[in-house]
This record gives sequence, C-alpha cells and structure tokens, in this order.
Amino acid sequence: MTLFFFFYTLHSFFRNIFTIPKIVYCFFLAFICLETNVFAQVLPPKRELRGVWIASVLNIDWPSTKGLSSTAQQKHYTWILDEHQKNGINAVFVQVRASADAFYESPHEPWSEWLTGSQ
Repeated sequence: MTLFFFFYTLHSFFRNIFTIPKIVYCFFLAFICLETNVFAQVLPPKRELRGVWIASVLNIDWPSTKGLSSTAQQKHYTWILDEHQKNGINAVFVQVRASADAFYESPHEPWSEWLTGSQ
C-alpha cells in the first residue's frame, strides 16, 4: 500500500510535466495495487492466540445455574471446552474469583455462591 501512495505522489508531482494516457495510468496503478497485496503475507503466523473468556459471575457462562451437582458442573464445563476447541479456540480464560469467594478450595475464602447456590 505504501508503494501505491509513493507512485501516486510521484505521478501527481510530474503530472504537469509529462502527459500519461489514462489507460496506461490505470494499468500502472492496478499493477502496483496487486503487487503489494500479493506479497503482503506469504506465510501464516507461527503461533496464534485465539482465546475466550468464560465468565462465572451471575452464571453468565458457567455454571449454567446455581446449585448444580459437581458432576453436572464438570460435564457442562467439559462441553464448553469441547465446543470452543471445535471452533478453533486454543486458550481459555476462566473467572475463578467472582465476588470475594473462590471456585476452588481455599482456607481463606468461602466457596462461590455461583457454584453452591449459597455462600
């Protein structure tokens, strides 16, 4: 794209000195545009992060409702991960501290009300 602007500026500078037929000018600009777009990116990136955020507060994404059994929560979480993997997601960010509580066993914080239904 920068070559296009370079040649466009060059042409506008010499526009009064040289007379270029419009058809030649159009072919020249089309060639420059195609040339810069073809070689813009030859290879895909080596690594790519495609992530998704799984929200837990207010049961937005997971778990679907309060008070589900741990088996049902695990099954739903596995289903969510499988669906994201099918869609090409390679990273998952999970909210594990919704509101001064924890989605994991902690001696300092109570279990999350979004998992157990009560705090």
